[in-house]
Amino acid sequence: DGDPTGAWYETFERIGLGQWFRVLTGVMQVGGGLLMCVPRTMVYGAALLTCTMLGAVFVDVFVIRMPFFIVPFFLAVVIVTIAMLCRDDRYTVIPGFLVRIIDRLRASRS
Repeated sequence: DGDPTGAWYETFERIGLGQWFRVLTGVMQVGGGLLMCVPRTMVYGAALLTCTMLGAVFVDVFVIRMPFFIVPFFLAVVIVTIAMLCRDDRYTVIPGFLVRIIDRLRASRS
């Protein structure tokens, strides 16, 4: 929506990078979501989405100085958790010690 009275339009104007950044952010989020739907690319999609969420935390805290940083931070934690618990071991790029921790978490859930 390119409506100049819309909330997202105004938010990205406050960031100061222009509306192209709003479009780029949306493309990155949709792309990351699609990558997370495929087991082979799930880690890459999670990394892309986590980067956008951590970028939102940074912008909330340091640029627009709003107290809403907890929402994108929480979403980043959820994205990483989902990616770690749903990953396919054949395609993993996760260090061994994290794999063992996650396997223990999986075992404790059973």
